[in-house]
Amino acid sequence: MASFVSNTVHLFEIAWLFYLVPVLVVIGPVWLFTRRLDSWTRWDFGIVAVPFPFWCLLFMSGMQNAGCGNACVEPFLLGCTAAISRIVRIFWKSGPSRKKQGILLLGFVCLATLGLRILMPGMNP
Repeated sequence: MASFVSNTVHLFEIAWLFYLVPVLVVIGPVWLFTRRLDSWTRWDFGIVAVPFPFWCLLFMSGMQNAGCGNACVEPFLLGCTAAISRIVRIFWKSGPSRKKQGILLLGFVCLATLGLRILMPGMNP
């Protein structure tokens, strides 16, 4: 049992790194250059923080047949989705209020997480 928990923790650490690569590479410079134009709300932090734990829950639930390849590819694609959503949020000037925009994009990213987990075929290394 201890080795299973240890292996699972290591798997999620690696998956977390795959998630952080597109998030930090894309959102970091965008935040640096647009920090005077736009402020972050708690919903914007949610766009970055919520998808990965949600994906972990779905991954552990055994919802789809998943291999180690899924633990690398899915977090990377999820990180790309979160990064693109944050960019959309920065340049989305008209329409609903900033809070509603953040809520809508957080909902979109969570739906994308669910869709990714359902539609991605099992990939074994």
